[in-house]
Amino acid sequence: MISWFAASLIVIGFLILIKVLSVIDNSFKVLAIASEAAAIVADKKLDDLSKERKLQHATLQLLKLFVFILAGSVAAVALPAGIRLLIHFAGIGSWDDTLTTTLSWPFIAASTVVGCTAFYLMKGKKE
Repeated sequence: MISWFAASLIVIGFLILIKVLSVIDNSFKVLAIASEAAAIVADKKLDDLSKERKLQHATLQLLKLFVFILAGSVAAVALPAGIRLLIHFAGIGSWDDTLTTTLSWPFIAASTVVGCTAFYLMKGKKE
């Protein structure tokens, strides 16, 4: 039972950190910048020099967002897992049992159902 609790905390911690570290928001920004860049390339009114300058600016924005998304993703995985590993070293529960639980079909199914339910409940509050 403790492995289910620990696995749940890892997943919940990951989801909270993904939100707090703006990984999802930055991903949407990447899509918007990529769409703008495609529009710049297709714009017949701009000369090549103007297109190049605008695309270089978009490239720098994308690189910056890549670094933020990468760092945020690594932190969102490493922090909850690291905390769980420290708890393992303190003698509470087994790290191996927790990892086995996170990879089990019952846990994945339960996480999917709970996660989708939470997503739709939160989505409804925004609208």
